[in-house]
Amino acid sequence: MKRNVMMWATMALLAGMVGSAGADDGRWKVVKPGVMVDTFAEVQWTQRDNLGDVNWEQAKAHCAGLKLDGGGWQLPTMTELSQIHSGAQGNKVPCGGDTQCHAPKGFYLTGRFFWSSEPGTGSAEAWRFNLDDGGRVSDDVSYSGDRRALCVRRGS
Repeated sequence: MKRNVMMWATMALLAGMVGSAGADDGRWKVVKPGVMVDTFAEVQWTQRDNLGDVNWEQAKAHCAGLKLDGGGWQLPTMTELSQIHSGAQGNKVPCGGDTQCHAPKGFYLTGRFFWSSEPGTGSAEAWRFNLDDGGRVSDDVSYSGDRRALCVRRGS
């Protein structure tokens, strides 16, 4: 798994230097209703976010309790969230209001800020990723405004 992530990071860097293959490069596929797979990183994603504001604990509980395709879902790491952003190959999808987020075709997003599974720099913080501009912030875990959960399943 680590080798695949390292390989993808190298490929993403090189692709950024020599140009993009386009939004539909075969990396992202809908494999079952509501489930997308990142064929490079071998990670499954929920096609939709949780559809509303959630704090970090609520986001973790949403993914853990999700029964989609047999369950086994959890919050993604910051690296996994960044792979959605970098793997968009220039594609943007609506993510609330007039905002467009960098994400592959097939994702349906209602916000631009996504909680990760990783604790933040402070004792009551967790990392969140902005799919609009790629920003990363260690954020207060109790805050829920425009924060969403997008879930992953590894090794399936």
